[in-house]
Amino acid sequence: MTKQIILVVHMGFVLILLLAASACTKTIKEEVIMPPHDLSVAIKTITIRPFIGSPYGVQFAEHLSNRLVHEGFITVMKTGSEAFLGGTLSVGNIHTQSYSNSYPVTYKQNNQNYTTTQYVYTIKKSFEAGVTYSVDSQGRVIGGNSYSTTYEQSWNGSSLAEAQANAQSDESIIGTSLDVLVRNIIEGISPHKEFWSFKLQDAGNDYLKAGISYYEKGLYSQAEEYYKKVISQSQKSDELAAAYYDIGVLRMRQGNYQEAFDMFKEADKRSPANSVYMDALANVEKAGAGQRSIQNMRSLSPDVSINRSVSKGNKNTRNKKN
Repeated sequence: MTKQIILVVHMGFVLILLLAASACTKTIKEEVIMPPHDLSVAIKTITIRPFIGSPYGVQFAEHLSNRLVHEGFITVMKTGSEAFLGGTLSVGNIHTQSYSNSYPVTYKQNNQNYTTTQYVYTIKKSFEAGVTYSVDSQGRVIGGNSYSTTYEQSWNGSSLAEAQANAQSDESIIGTSLDVLVRNIIEGISPHKEFWSFKLQDAGNDYLKAGISYYEKGLYSQAEEYYKKVISQSQKSDELAAAYYDIGVLRMRQGNYQEAFDMFKEADKRSPANSVYMDALANVEKAGAGQRSIQNMRSLSPDVSINRSVSKGNKNTRNKKN
Protein backbone atom coordinates (compact mmCIF):
# COMPACT_ATOMS: atom_id res chain seq x y z
CA MET A 1 0.00 0.00 0.00
CA THR A 2 1.42 3.38 -0.93
CA LYS A 3 1.71 6.12 1.67
CA GLN A 4 1.92 9.88 1.36
CA ILE A 5 3.86 12.23 3.63
CA ILE A 6 2.34 15.69 4.12
CA LEU A 7 4.19 18.57 5.81
CA VAL A 8 1.92 20.97 7.64
CA VAL A 9 3.41 24.26 8.90
CA HIS A 10 1.46 25.90 11.68
CA MET A 11 2.65 28.54 14.18
CA GLY A 12 6.30 27.73 13.58
CA PHE A 13 5.87 23.98 14.06
CA VAL A 14 6.21 21.38 11.35
CA LEU A 15 3.82 18.47 11.64
CA ILE A 16 4.51 15.33 9.62
CA LEU A 17 1.40 13.35 8.78
CA LEU A 18 1.65 9.84 7.39
CA LEU A 19 -1.47 9.06 5.42
CA ALA A 20 -2.33 5.71 3.95
CA ALA A 21 -3.64 5.94 0.41
CA SER A 22 -7.26 4.90 0.27
CA ALA A 23 -8.52 2.16 -1.99
CA CYS A 24 -10.12 3.21 -5.24
CA THR A 25 -12.41 1.64 -7.81
CA LYS A 26 -12.73 2.08 -11.56
CA THR A 27 -16.05 1.38 -13.27
CA ILE A 28 -15.88 -0.31 -16.65
CA LYS A 29 -18.54 -1.83 -18.89
CA GLU A 30 -18.28 -5.25 -20.45
CA GLU A 31 -20.42 -6.85 -23.14
CA VAL A 32 -22.59 -9.84 -22.23
CA ILE A 33 -24.72 -11.80 -24.72
CA MET A 34 -28.19 -12.54 -23.32
CA PRO A 35 -30.98 -14.72 -24.76
CA PRO A 36 -34.26 -13.36 -26.18
CA HIS A 37 -37.07 -12.74 -23.71
CA ASP A 38 -40.05 -13.68 -25.86
CA LEU A 39 -38.92 -16.76 -27.82
CA SER A 40 -38.02 -20.23 -26.58
CA VAL A 41 -36.31 -21.27 -29.84
CA ALA A 42 -33.60 -19.70 -31.97
CA ILE A 43 -34.53 -18.34 -35.39
CA LYS A 44 -31.87 -17.77 -38.02
CA THR A 45 -33.85 -15.88 -40.68
CA ILE A 46 -36.83 -13.56 -40.47
CA THR A 47 -38.99 -11.30 -42.62
CA ILE A 48 -40.25 -8.06 -41.04
CA ARG A 49 -43.69 -6.95 -42.22
CA PRO A 50 -44.78 -3.30 -42.06
CA PHE A 51 -46.57 -2.53 -38.82
CA ILE A 52 -50.19 -1.46 -39.04
CA GLY A 53 -52.02 1.19 -37.01
CA SER A 54 -49.68 4.14 -37.58
CA PRO A 55 -48.17 6.18 -40.42
CA TYR A 56 -44.83 5.29 -38.84
CA GLY A 57 -45.41 1.55 -39.38
CA VAL A 58 -43.24 1.17 -42.49
CA GLN A 59 -40.43 3.30 -41.02
CA PHE A 60 -40.60 1.31 -37.78
CA ALA A 61 -40.27 -2.00 -39.65
CA GLU A 62 -37.28 -0.71 -41.62
CA HIS A 63 -35.59 0.55 -38.47
CA LEU A 64 -36.18 -2.81 -36.76
CA SER A 65 -34.70 -4.65 -39.76
CA ASN A 66 -31.60 -2.45 -39.75
CA ARG A 67 -31.05 -2.92 -36.04
CA LEU A 68 -31.39 -6.70 -36.33
CA VAL A 69 -28.77 -6.69 -39.08
CA HIS A 70 -26.50 -4.63 -36.84
CA GLU A 71 -26.91 -7.11 -33.94
CA GLY A 72 -25.75 -9.86 -36.29
CA PHE A 73 -27.60 -12.86 -34.83
CA ILE A 74 -30.59 -13.08 -37.21
CA THR A 75 -30.53 -12.66 -41.00
CA VAL A 76 -33.30 -10.39 -42.29
CA MET A 77 -34.77 -11.55 -45.61
CA LYS A 78 -37.46 -10.15 -47.91
CA THR A 79 -38.70 -13.66 -48.82
CA GLY A 80 -37.93 -17.26 -48.00
CA SER A 81 -37.29 -16.83 -44.28
CA GLU A 82 -38.22 -19.35 -41.60
CA ALA A 83 -40.18 -16.80 -39.53
CA PHE A 84 -42.26 -13.67 -40.02
CA LEU A 85 -42.75 -10.74 -37.66
CA GLY A 86 -45.50 -8.16 -37.75
CA GLY A 87 -47.79 -6.24 -35.45
CA THR A 88 -49.56 -3.06 -34.53
CA LEU A 89 -47.85 0.22 -33.70
CA SER A 90 -49.57 2.95 -31.70
CA VAL A 91 -48.08 6.44 -31.77
CA GLY A 92 -49.85 9.07 -29.69
CA ASN A 93 -49.88 12.83 -29.93
CA ILE A 94 -47.24 14.93 -28.24
CA HIS A 95 -48.75 17.02 -25.46
CA THR A 96 -47.03 20.36 -24.91
CA GLN A 97 -47.49 22.63 -21.91
CA SER A 98 -45.97 26.02 -21.25
CA TYR A 99 -45.93 27.96 -18.00
CA SER A 100 -43.82 30.43 -16.07
CA ASN A 101 -42.70 30.98 -12.48
CA SER A 102 -41.62 34.26 -10.95
CA TYR A 103 -39.25 34.98 -8.11
CA PRO A 104 -37.91 38.17 -6.50
CA VAL A 105 -34.30 39.23 -7.04
CA THR A 106 -32.63 41.80 -4.75
CA TYR A 107 -29.67 43.79 -5.94
CA LYS A 108 -27.68 46.77 -4.66
CA GLN A 109 -26.96 49.93 -6.60
CA ASN A 110 -25.60 53.24 -5.32
CA ASN A 111 -25.77 51.91 -1.77
CA GLN A 112 -29.49 51.25 -2.18
CA ASN A 113 -31.26 47.89 -2.22
CA TYR A 114 -33.69 47.23 -5.03
CA THR A 115 -36.01 44.31 -5.70
CA THR A 116 -37.15 43.18 -9.11
CA THR A 117 -39.08 40.20 -10.44
CA GLN A 118 -37.59 37.65 -12.79
CA TYR A 119 -39.36 34.89 -14.67
CA VAL A 120 -38.45 31.35 -15.67
CA TYR A 121 -40.40 29.95 -18.61
CA THR A 122 -40.90 26.22 -19.01
CA ILE A 123 -41.90 24.00 -21.91
CA LYS A 124 -43.01 20.48 -20.95
CA LYS A 125 -43.63 17.72 -23.47
CA SER A 126 -45.09 14.26 -22.90
CA PHE A 127 -45.68 11.39 -25.29
CA GLU A 128 -46.71 7.73 -25.32
CA ALA A 129 -46.23 4.97 -27.87
CA GLY A 130 -46.77 1.23 -27.87
CA VAL A 131 -46.33 -1.86 -30.00
CA THR A 132 -47.78 -5.36 -30.06
CA TYR A 133 -45.97 -7.90 -32.20
CA SER A 134 -45.95 -11.62 -32.92
CA VAL A 135 -43.57 -14.02 -34.63
CA ASP A 136 -45.01 -16.89 -36.65
CA SER A 137 -43.42 -19.83 -38.39
CA GLN A 138 -45.16 -22.36 -40.61
CA GLY A 139 -48.51 -20.78 -39.80
CA ARG A 140 -48.07 -20.96 -36.01
CA VAL A 141 -47.32 -18.21 -33.52
CA ILE A 142 -44.05 -18.98 -31.72
CA GLY A 143 -43.72 -15.80 -29.68
CA GLY A 144 -44.64 -12.18 -29.20
CA ASN A 145 -45.34 -9.46 -26.69
CA SER A 146 -46.60 -5.94 -26.07
CA TYR A 147 -44.43 -3.00 -25.07
CA SER A 148 -45.09 0.64 -24.33
CA THR A 149 -42.95 3.66 -23.60
CA THR A 150 -43.65 7.02 -21.99
CA TYR A 151 -41.62 10.16 -22.61
CA GLU A 152 -41.69 13.27 -20.42
CA GLN A 153 -39.21 16.14 -20.30
CA SER A 154 -39.07 19.85 -19.45
CA TRP A 155 -36.90 22.72 -20.72
CA ASN A 156 -36.39 26.16 -19.18
CA GLY A 157 -35.50 29.60 -20.52
CA SER A 158 -35.47 33.22 -19.55
CA SER A 159 -38.19 33.75 -22.16
CA LEU A 160 -40.82 31.54 -23.74
CA ALA A 161 -38.96 31.72 -27.05
CA GLU A 162 -35.74 30.55 -25.38
CA ALA A 163 -37.51 27.64 -23.68
CA GLN A 164 -39.04 26.61 -27.01
CA ALA A 165 -35.63 26.81 -28.70
CA ASN A 166 -34.15 24.58 -25.99
CA ALA A 167 -36.90 21.98 -26.32
CA GLN A 168 -36.40 18.74 -28.24
CA SER A 169 -38.32 18.65 -31.53
CA ASP A 170 -41.47 16.54 -31.82
CA GLU A 171 -39.97 14.33 -34.53
CA SER A 172 -36.90 13.72 -32.42
CA ILE A 173 -39.06 12.74 -29.44
CA ILE A 174 -41.04 10.29 -31.58
CA GLY A 175 -37.83 8.86 -33.01
CA THR A 176 -36.32 8.40 -29.55
CA SER A 177 -39.43 6.63 -28.29
CA LEU A 178 -39.66 4.33 -31.31
CA ASP A 179 -35.98 3.44 -30.76
CA VAL A 180 -36.96 2.18 -27.30
CA LEU A 181 -39.70 -0.04 -28.76
CA VAL A 182 -37.35 -1.37 -31.44
CA ARG A 183 -34.86 -2.28 -28.74
CA ASN A 184 -37.61 -4.05 -26.76
CA ILE A 185 -38.47 -6.24 -29.76
CA ILE A 186 -34.82 -7.02 -30.52
CA GLU A 187 -34.29 -8.16 -26.94
CA GLY A 188 -37.49 -10.17 -27.26
CA ILE A 189 -36.59 -12.18 -30.38
CA SER A 190 -32.81 -12.24 -30.68
CA PRO A 191 -29.72 -12.94 -28.61
CA HIS A 192 -28.51 -9.45 -27.86
CA LYS A 193 -25.69 -7.48 -26.35
CA GLU A 194 -26.02 -5.95 -22.93
CA PHE A 195 -23.35 -3.86 -21.26
CA TRP A 196 -22.89 -4.55 -17.56
CA SER A 197 -20.94 -2.35 -15.18
CA PHE A 198 -18.13 -3.73 -13.03
CA LYS A 199 -16.04 -1.83 -10.50
CA LEU A 200 -12.41 -2.89 -10.77
CA GLN A 201 -10.82 -2.91 -7.31
CA ASP A 202 -7.30 -1.81 -6.42
CA ALA A 203 -7.43 -2.15 -2.60
CA GLY A 204 -4.72 0.52 -2.46
CA ASN A 205 -2.22 -1.91 -4.02
CA ASP A 206 0.20 -0.60 -6.65
CA TYR A 207 0.19 -3.85 -8.65
CA LEU A 208 -3.62 -3.78 -8.84
CA LYS A 209 -3.53 -0.13 -9.86
CA ALA A 210 -1.07 -0.98 -12.63
CA GLY A 211 -3.26 -3.89 -13.73
CA ILE A 212 -6.31 -1.63 -13.94
CA SER A 213 -4.33 0.87 -16.02
CA TYR A 214 -3.38 -1.88 -18.48
CA TYR A 215 -6.98 -3.13 -18.51
CA GLU A 216 -8.28 0.32 -19.45
CA LYS A 217 -5.85 0.44 -22.37
CA GLY A 218 -6.99 -2.95 -23.65
CA LEU A 219 -3.76 -4.73 -22.63
CA TYR A 220 -5.54 -7.58 -20.88
CA SER A 221 -2.73 -10.15 -20.65
CA GLN A 222 -0.46 -7.57 -19.00
CA ALA A 223 -3.29 -6.64 -16.62
CA GLU A 224 -3.70 -10.27 -15.62
CA GLU A 225 0.04 -10.59 -14.92
CA TYR A 226 -0.19 -7.80 -12.34
CA TYR A 227 -3.32 -9.28 -10.77
CA LYS A 228 -1.55 -12.64 -10.42
CA LYS A 229 1.46 -10.98 -8.79
CA VAL A 230 -0.81 -9.86 -5.99
CA ILE A 231 -2.19 -13.39 -5.59
CA SER A 232 1.31 -14.86 -5.40
CA GLN A 233 2.84 -12.20 -3.13
CA SER A 234 0.19 -10.58 -0.93
CA GLN A 235 -1.11 -11.97 2.35
CA LYS A 236 -3.75 -9.29 2.83
CA SER A 237 -7.29 -10.57 2.39
CA ASP A 238 -8.63 -7.34 0.89
CA GLU A 239 -5.87 -7.25 -1.75
CA LEU A 240 -6.31 -10.94 -2.58
CA ALA A 241 -10.08 -10.49 -2.87
CA ALA A 242 -9.61 -7.55 -5.21
CA ALA A 243 -7.12 -9.47 -7.38
CA TYR A 244 -9.42 -12.48 -7.74
CA TYR A 245 -12.34 -10.19 -8.50
CA ASP A 246 -10.44 -8.25 -11.17
CA ILE A 247 -9.44 -11.51 -12.87
CA GLY A 248 -13.11 -12.53 -12.70
CA VAL A 249 -14.10 -9.37 -14.57
CA LEU A 250 -11.50 -10.22 -17.20
CA ARG A 251 -13.01 -13.72 -17.54
CA MET A 252 -16.44 -12.12 -17.95
CA ARG A 253 -15.04 -10.11 -20.82
CA GLN A 254 -13.70 -13.30 -22.40
CA GLY A 255 -17.08 -15.02 -22.03
CA ASN A 256 -15.62 -17.66 -19.71
CA TYR A 257 -18.38 -17.51 -17.12
CA GLN A 258 -17.39 -20.65 -15.19
CA GLU A 259 -13.90 -19.30 -14.46
CA ALA A 260 -15.39 -15.89 -13.72
CA PHE A 261 -17.67 -17.54 -11.16
CA ASP A 262 -14.70 -19.32 -9.58
CA MET A 263 -12.74 -16.05 -9.32
CA PHE A 264 -15.69 -14.12 -7.84
CA LYS A 265 -16.23 -16.94 -5.35
CA GLU A 266 -12.59 -16.68 -4.23
CA ALA A 267 -13.03 -12.92 -3.79
CA ASP A 268 -16.21 -13.41 -1.78
CA LYS A 269 -14.47 -16.03 0.39
CA ARG A 270 -11.76 -13.52 1.34
CA SER A 271 -14.11 -10.59 1.81
CA PRO A 272 -17.51 -11.97 2.88
CA ALA A 273 -20.65 -9.85 2.54
CA ASN A 274 -18.88 -7.38 0.23
CA SER A 275 -21.69 -6.11 -2.00
CA VAL A 276 -19.38 -5.74 -5.03
CA TYR A 277 -18.39 -9.40 -4.93
CA MET A 278 -21.91 -10.58 -4.09
CA ASP A 279 -23.34 -8.66 -7.05
CA ALA A 280 -20.64 -10.10 -9.31
CA LEU A 281 -21.60 -13.64 -8.29
CA ALA A 282 -25.25 -12.93 -9.04
CA ASN A 283 -24.39 -11.40 -12.42
CA VAL A 284 -22.13 -14.24 -13.56
CA GLU A 285 -24.80 -16.78 -12.64
CA LYS A 286 -27.29 -14.80 -14.74
CA ALA A 287 -24.84 -14.61 -17.65
CA GLY A 288 -24.11 -18.33 -17.44
CA ALA A 289 -27.82 -19.15 -17.42
CA GLY A 290 -28.27 -16.92 -20.47
CA GLN A 291 -25.44 -18.66 -22.28
CA ARG A 292 -26.96 -22.09 -21.58
CA SER A 293 -30.36 -20.86 -22.69
CA ILE A 294 -28.99 -19.71 -26.05
CA GLN A 295 -27.27 -23.07 -26.53
CA ASN A 296 -30.52 -24.92 -25.75
CA MET A 297 -32.51 -22.69 -28.10
CA ARG A 298 -30.13 -23.41 -30.95
CA SER A 299 -30.74 -27.13 -30.51
CA LEU A 300 -34.44 -26.55 -31.27
CA SER A 301 -36.20 -25.26 -34.37
CA PRO A 302 -39.48 -23.36 -34.71
CA ASP A 303 -41.37 -26.41 -35.97
CA VAL A 304 -40.82 -28.30 -32.69
CA SER A 305 -41.38 -25.33 -30.38
CA ILE A 306 -44.13 -25.03 -27.86
CA ASN A 307 -46.83 -22.63 -29.03
CA ARG A 308 -46.73 -19.49 -26.94
CA SER A 309 -49.27 -16.73 -26.36
CA VAL A 310 -48.88 -13.60 -28.45
CA SER A 311 -48.88 -11.41 -25.36
CA LYS A 312 -46.84 -12.54 -22.37
CA GLY A 313 -47.82 -9.30 -20.72
CA ASN A 314 -47.55 -5.62 -21.41
CA LYS A 315 -44.11 -4.22 -20.68
CA ASN A 316 -43.81 -0.52 -20.03
CA THR A 317 -40.66 1.50 -20.43
CA ARG A 318 -40.73 5.00 -19.00
CA ASN A 319 -38.34 7.56 -20.40
CA LYS A 320 -38.64 10.55 -18.08
CA LYS A 321 -36.31 13.50 -17.74
CA ASN A 322 -36.82 16.65 -15.79
